[in-house]
This record gives sequence, C-alpha cells and structure tokens, in this order.
Amino acid sequence: MTIPAVIFDHVSKVYSLSHTKTENFKDRLTRMLKGGAAPAAAYQQEEDFYALRDVSFEIKPGESVGIIGPNGSGKSTSLKILAGVTKPSSGRFEIHGRLGALIEVGAGFHPELTGRENVYMNGSILGMSKKEINRKFDSIVDFSEIEQFIDTPVKHYSSGMYVRLGFAVAIHNEPEIMLVDEALAVGDLGFQNKCFARMEALKNEGRTFILVSHSMGQIQEMCDRAIMLNKGELIADEKSIDVAAKYIDLMAAPGQRTSNSLEDSGKEANLAITNLGLAATGDDALVQVPIGAKLAVRIDYEAKEAVEGARVVVNVLRMGVPVYRINSGIQGVAIPPLAGKGQVLCMLPDLALFPNRYGLDVLIWDAKQSTILARKAIRDSFTVMRPEELSILGCGCPIEPAERSFIYGHAQWEHVPNAAP
Repeated sequence: MTIPAVIFDHVSKVYSLSHTKTENFKDRLTRMLKGGAAPAAAYQQEEDFYALRDVSFEIKPGESVGIIGPNGSGKSTSLKILAGVTKPSSGRFEIHGRLGALIEVGAGFHPELTGRENVYMNGSILGMSKKEINRKFDSIVDFSEIEQFIDTPVKHYSSGMYVRLGFAVAIHNEPEIMLVDEALAVGDLGFQNKCFARMEALKNEGRTFILVSHSMGQIQEMCDRAIMLNKGELIADEKSIDVAAKYIDLMAAPGQRTSNSLEDSGKEANLAITNLGLAATGDDALVQVPIGAKLAVRIDYEAKEAVEGARVVVNVLRMGVPVYRINSGIQGVAIPPLAGKGQVLCMLPDLALFPNRYGLDVLIWDAKQSTILARKAIRDSFTVMRPEELSILGCGCPIEPAERSFIYGHAQWEHVPNAAP
C-alpha cells in the first residue's frame, strides 16, 4: 500500500480576535442628552475565527493538486500548516518526503544579509548541506537571473527579485513535495513561464505539487485535481476542471459578487435580456456543434424605454474566461433603437474552437460604452465536438476531452526533405 505524500486529518485552525468595546460619539451624545450616568469602562471582547474548520484530504506521491477558493478561505493557512510555519489548533497532518515551500515572497530571508548569504542560510533551513549548496550555487544564481545583485543586501531587492531568488533556492532543494502559493504572481511573465516550465519538468519526474492560485488556467494546466475551500471549509475535491467550474459558479453567486459586478450594473436599467441561446436550437441550454461551425447567437430583449445607439458585446467563455469576443461598436455596426420586445442576432462565422464546453456572456452597453444596461450569461451554452463524435451521438454528451488550448488553428504545411541546416 502506497503511503500518501500528504495527510490532512480533520485539521482546524482557530484564531482569537480581540475587540475593544468603547462608547462611540453617538452613544455619548445620547447619554448626555438623557442626563445619564458615566459610561461604563472599555472592555475586551474575544471572538474565535476559524481559518480552517475540520478539513481532511490526502495527496498521493506524484500527484499535482491545486487549492483554490475566495480570499480568506484558508488556502494559505493550509500551506503554512504543511510547511510548519504554524500549527493546527486541532487535527493532525503528515508529510512524507522532502519538502520545498514557496509560500511568501522572501520568507526566511534576512534583510541585512546579501543574496549570497541568504542562499546559504535559506538553503540550510530547507535541509541542504553546505556542500550541496556550493555545488548548486551557480545554477541557483543563474536561474534567479540576479547575478549582478547577488552580493547586495536583500533589503534593497524588489519584490520580483525576492521571489526569483526564493524560488530558485526552493526548486534547487530538489523537493519530493513542493508547496507554491501566489508568490509567483509578483514575478514578470517571462519568469513565471520559466518557473512553471521547471515545475512541469519536476512534475513529469514524479514529484508532488500543491499549488495555490486564483488563476484557473494555471490550476488546470498544472494540476490533475483541485481542492476548493470556502470560509475555512472544504467544499469540493475533484478533477481540477470540475472544481474550477464550481469556483467560477461560487464567485458568480450573489454573496460573492463585488459592488461593480456586471450583473449588478444593470439592475435599475429599463432594458433586460430575456433569453439567450443559439438561434438554431430554440430554448435548448446545451447543444452540440462541430468544429468550425457558424453560430448565430440569439439575444431576446425587452426595453421599457427606447435605447439609442446600444453596443452589444458577445463573449464566448471557457471556464468563465472570454476566449472569443465580438463588439458591435468596435466593428462599427449600428444597432437600431431597442424598443419594446425584440431580438438581436450575432452571427459568428467559423468559430474555430477545440472540442469542449463553452458558455455565452452577452452585455448591452450604452452608446459611449460607459454603462452596462443589461447582461445575461449561460456557463454551459454549447459543446464543440469532432464530426465523428457528432455522427455517433445518440443522446447526452460524452466526457469532454482534456484539450489544453482554445483555438483550433489552421495552417499551411510543407515538408522539405533533406533540407540543409
């Protein structure tokens, strides 16, 4: 029987929050007007806050797992417990294998020491011997791309330089289990790609990865499985593609929307999108179409007052991310006044998308595209399928393929035999 690389067994983390209760100005004014007695002395009020509440999961050796969830859901707390930075209030956890962690920018660095000195100190903290650090030092500096500043105290480093050096040391520890928090978000795009390429190589060698990220693209690219936390509780533990969809649904729920969300923006408008779908499918919520299909998006609306110069934006979504966008205003297409009940058709020619499920997100803006008048979205609106899949489709929909791209590209190919280098 294979021993799990990570065991999280009914783990809870509780913080005690102190609040000082004092008389505010309103209370004081009310008391004075009523001729009341002197105010009571200030007192401390204690409150328990559960960063994690009874969370359990196991991760097998060689598995790549993402941890996702809204801000404050307990993601970073979970990684800090696994890294030994903090202890759980109850429950237990086990780590079986050499651990490498990048959970905070420059965690473990001393600001007064140089980059060189911090490499040795941080490497020692991670369990590397001096001989091992000596052997890997040039490679660490080369990966971090900060050779010019390696003998400069790190207090003068930018956040990007911190994360470069911190990740370089952690990855050269040759960990069997790697913990990565959102720290890579501060690096530039080129360095992020370099880091993920290195992690992909280690993943292919059978290393275990635990990645915290708000990027569903990164989670699906790097992780086979994902765990979703919300308010300290585990609410999903499945294939990364399925958990990413649940995360998007959660963030679209009324309790998670921000005040400037698109759907909130059109609340008081006199215009509403009453129905949204593909013109050829009636009211079906999910349809199957072949690669390269010409789609017609049907937008039914109802306007209490006439809307002049409206701009219509159609987004085709994959996991909540727009992968194809059409904007009538940018195209220079004048939409006739929207009045009463009507319909707008948007024809999408040769939609070259890989087989997968896609959604629609339609927004109607005012003439200046400064205010959203109406919006409607359907996460699973249609499924792009290969022609051979369509021909054998009886009913229902097959399991979606794990394509790692969106656009089904077309190119001209030529073979030149015995070509000179």
